[in-house]
Amino acid sequence: TDTRVVVNGSTEALVSDMNGSVKAGDKITASPVSGIGMKSIQAAEVVGTAQANLDSVTLVTQKVSGTDGQEQTVKVGLLPVAVNVTYYSAATQQGIVAAFVPPFLQALANGIAGRQVSPLRVLLAAIALLLGFGAVSIMLYTSIRSGVISIGRNPLAQGALRKSLVDVVVAAIGLLVITTVIVYVALVI
Repeated sequence: TDTRVVVNGSTEALVSDMNGSVKAGDKITASPVSGIGMKSIQAAEVVGTAQANLDSVTLVTQKVSGTDGQEQTVKVGLLPVAVNVTYYSAATQQGIVAAFVPPFLQALANGIAGRQVSPLRVLLAAIALLLGFGAVSIMLYTSIRSGVISIGRNPLAQGALRKSLVDVVVAAIGLLVITTVIVYVALVI
């Protein structure tokens, strides 16, 4: 048996109307039925973009069982699809915030949480993480800079400056731990 695998370009794929009628330009994702795609109506991994309306191709009607155990009648057809495996943020369904969240960041947050995380939470967690790293960077920069200046003025204060620098490093590590916990809680809860 010869199996074709398409990773880029355009090909025909079996697509169903499980999530509604498929129109040209709709994103296609995997359906609960093995080997058959469907219209993506929420943020998900997609295999490509439909190049024609599902109604414009020959359709076969099939009965399938959904994830809830209910039997459903769907139409399946061989539809041309532009293959481009990527994460689709479904900005139209999730609001304007999804447009500001890069797909890799959304995928990372989903992986950390183990479920779909709203783009607003991802954006807030990213901002909190950046602010935490910024605060730590400022703390370390100012303490090291002032320590070097102080040693230049009074070389005998070297011991006290080392102790205060260790205190600042411990505080910076504490701030990083607190920031990481806040980001994790924001994504998981």
